[in-house]
Amino acid sequence: MVCFATFNLFAQDNLVPNGDMENWNEANTTPNDWSGFIIPSWQKNSDAQNGFSSLQLGLLSNGGASNFISSPNFQFIEGTTYICTFYFKILSGVFSKIEFNIRDASTDFPEDISVNEFTELSNETWIKGEFEFTANTTQTIQAWIWIYGEPGSQMLIDNVSIFDESTLSTQNFSRKENRLSVYPNPSNANIQVVGLETTQLYSIYDMNGREVSQGKATPNTDIDVSTLNSDVYVIKTEQGAVSKFVKN
Repeated sequence: MVCFATFNLFAQDNLVPNGDMENWNEANTTPNDWSGFIIPSWQKNSDAQNGFSSLQLGLLSNGGASNFISSPNFQFIEGTTYICTFYFKILSGVFSKIEFNIRDASTDFPEDISVNEFTELSNETWIKGEFEFTANTTQTIQAWIWIYGEPGSQMLIDNVSIFDESTLSTQNFSRKENRLSVYPNPSNANIQVVGLETTQLYSIYDMNGREVSQGKATPNTDIDVSTLNSDVYVIKTEQGAVSKFVKN
C-alpha cells in the first residue's frame, strides 16, 4: 500500500498557528490561538477558501471603521525570507482595504515592521494576498490582519500562512531521478507529467501541505486540475518525484 503524508513535503509547517481557521472554541465564536480587540465581531463561517471554515470578521454597526485579528508569537530568523499569504472575501457591506502586517512582538506594545495593503476586493471570489519579507534580525513576530470599511460590513478571512521560502522549494529533491516536469505550467484545466514511462499514483498538495487531489498518472494522459483554486501546488508521484505548478 502506498501512503501519502502531507508533512514530508515541507521541512517546516506554517508558522501561523491555526492559520487555516479550522479550530474553534466550543461556542464557535473564537478561532483558537487568535486574539483581537472586538471579540463579539468574530464568528465561524462555513464558506471556506480551502477547508471547512473561515473567520467572519466584522465592523461594529455603531461606527467602527476598522477591526483586527492577531496571531500568537512566533520567531523569524535573521536572513531568512518568508512567504506570507492569506485569502479574503467580502461577505457584506463596503470595504476600502485589508492589511496583512508583520509586527515586532519583542516589546509590550508590538510595532509594525511590514505593512501590506490589499485594495483589490471581491464579494464573489476569494482573493489571494501575498508578499515576501526578509528578516534582518532574529526576533519575535506576530501576524496582524486589519480590515477597513463602512460600519456593519463583514469580511471572510482564511488560510493565513507564513512559510520559510526555502521549505516551499523542491530543492530537497534535487537528484535527477526525483525531478519531475509538468506541462503546461501554468495551467487552466489539465496537466501532463512529462517523461512518465509507467503508470504511477500521484498526490497534489497545496502550499499548506494539504492533499487536495490524488489519482493515477498515465504516460501522455491529462490530469484534470480544473476544480482546483487558482494557486501554486506540488504534485508528487509514488516514486517520490515532485514538481510545483501553477493553476490559473
